[in-house]
Amino acid sequence: MTCDVCAHFVNTATRIEAMIPGLTTMGSARASVRADDGICGVHDLIVTARDRCDQFAPRSGPTEGRGRS
Repeated sequence: MTCDVCAHFVNTATRIEAMIPGLTTMGSARASVRADDGICGVHDLIVTARDRCDQFAPRSGPTEGRGRS
């Protein structure tokens, strides 16, 4: 499975901005160049929605906190 459907994947602009102090001084996480990239909560890295790893955990419940906002 890919990061896009992983419980550890964060890709909402609001949550990314909260996770990267100072990001909003340079712009925002709402940029179109970010596409569907996000942050892996396990590896603390910026990853694409298509990436994969052995730490995959399926997301449960609603998808709130995901998507582009």
